[in-house]
Amino acid sequence: MSIGSKSYSLCLSSFVHYRFASTIPFFGIFINLQHFGSNIFLFQVIFGALTALARCLALLVLNYMGRRPTQMLFMFLVGLSILTNTFVPQEMQTLRVTLASVGISCVAASITSYSVHCNELIPTLLRAKALGLDVMASRCGSALAPLLMTLVVYLPTLPWIIYGVCPIIASLVVPFQPETRNLPLLDTIQDVENK
Repeated sequence: MSIGSKSYSLCLSSFVHYRFASTIPFFGIFINLQHFGSNIFLFQVIFGALTALARCLALLVLNYMGRRPTQMLFMFLVGLSILTNTFVPQEMQTLRVTLASVGISCVAASITSYSVHCNELIPTLLRAKALGLDVMASRCGSALAPLLMTLVVYLPTLPWIIYGVCPIIASLVVPFQPETRNLPLLDTIQDVENK
């Protein structure tokens, strides 16, 4: 195995980890809307609108900041908003909804920036296989997110701490990825090795 293919496999495993860690807080927030207040239907509409806006915002930020800093910023904000929200009292419903809105917006923006970076980094020849692994990691994260709520029997804040820590850990993996802003797309593994 050459150096280029070793770095490629490292990048792919980092992307799989990142996708898994970003899906957990996304579904953790969406499935547990009752923790933010009583009107879950209004929250669904608000979070849906914010998700659409955040995805558009992510594309603008990607053009100015680059792929890696954008992913790190958004994932760190996701973790920070969830961890902060964990320790806000239930009586402060407006603050809790605001923090949850920031969290869901940032995770949507992060997933969008991740998708752009992943498609630019993985060669065309292997993109379908790599995206298959990516989807599998995403499905594992979405299946694990509701199961983490069973941990409330040990500590009521434990699932939310996990939802907050996962994206922060994932943001620490991003600097190991190469930056792809304003670079040509890779077509073959030989392009990866030459790079």
